[in-house]
Amino acid sequence: MASLLIHFACQQGWEVRWVNPVHTYRMKEIHDNTPDKNDAKDTYIISELMSMGKLLQYNKRDTLSEELRSLHRHRHQLTKQLTQLCNRAESLAAEAFPELPKLVKRGLRSKTIWHILEHCPLPADILSKEESWLAERLKKASCGQFKGKRVKELINKAQYSTGYCPNPIATRQRFKRHTSSNFICFAGRLRSVKLKWKNC
Repeated sequence: MASLLIHFACQQGWEVRWVNPVHTYRMKEIHDNTPDKNDAKDTYIISELMSMGKLLQYNKRDTLSEELRSLHRHRHQLTKQLTQLCNRAESLAAEAFPELPKLVKRGLRSKTIWHILEHCPLPADILSKEESWLAERLKKASCGQFKGKRVKELINKAQYSTGYCPNPIATRQRFKRHTSSNFICFAGRLRSVKLKWKNC
């Protein structure tokens, strides 16, 4: 919202100045010896700094700089969301099927692992499927990388898994919240932002 207001003011030809947040933080402690924050106190502190002439000139950035800043913020948000998604799924897998993320080098950054989590997240789910069904689905999900011996290894890991799952229905529901579609969505948006960044 602040950036829109600044952009509007610059378009109107107004002189834009701003207050350094570090100055306001220090002035708060000088004012009443506490870092407390409220609207009345903020207004007083800003007006005091204005009367002292402690305002900084706003230098308008060019369009490219603004776009790069916007892409950087968007990339940071997407990376954070993707990391949170992977961490939540990893926490669930560590309890129900700890051997699963180790099957591929990229772990939970792999679309193959997310495909497994979406369709058969528990060892019992994998053992209930035919090997041919698993081979076909995982070959397609991994673009031909996950097949043959690796499918047999998955079944073997599921058979001798050390995972603990006292409530399978609830665990499956929790995994459903972190489906492969969410992972692919975040990963795809992140790749798109990185490509735009590179083209800038």
